[in-house]
Amino acid sequence: MTIRVMLVEDHAVVRQGMAAILSADSDMEIVGQADSAVEAKNIYDECRPDVVVMDIQLKDGNGLDCCRVLTEEHSCRVLLLSGFINRQMALKAIEAKAAGYILKYENSETIVKAIKTVYQGRSVYASEVSEHLVQLVGNDWKLTRKEHEVLALVGQGMTNKQIAKQLFLSEKTVRNYLSRILRKLDLENRTEAALYWHKQNSGC
Repeated sequence: MTIRVMLVEDHAVVRQGMAAILSADSDMEIVGQADSAVEAKNIYDECRPDVVVMDIQLKDGNGLDCCRVLTEEHSCRVLLLSGFINRQMALKAIEAKAAGYILKYENSETIVKAIKTVYQGRSVYASEVSEHLVQLVGNDWKLTRKEHEVLALVGQGMTNKQIAKQLFLSEKTVRNYLSRILRKLDLENRTEAALYWHKQNSGC
């Protein structure tokens, strides 16, 4: 297994340090480096990475916007890195379809593990951003089997229409299921439900 990684970081020292750490792992290959969102989008087709490791704040814009473009146009896996963690930013990362969101100053072992987890199709979110969701784990048993199915599809980014088609339900029924899920788990909206699902299925 060789994971093709592209790094997107506007601080050269941080980017070079990250490249050195990842290159030391026999499962990793750095196939491209960019210091801006524009450059990342320009070199993506040439690099064809398995995982894009991207700073959430870039000199030419928001890394979230670039993440959204890459995931929607190329269906790639993006691991977002940040110098700070907060719940609101994590919700935006979910909306941008990021596969993960962790601190850029984590130790090398944690970052390498996060990349491998993302590559395997799972999600990785820093524990700090979802402490309030961890407290809700005890509520998970309240969900019915069908509610679990709906929650999983919400977590995977499906719309109500797509969920209805997948589960052979009407959109109204899906909305009713979602309302019950939010109430049982004490969540405010669809995005928080997705974050909850990601947390429960996170690899680290």
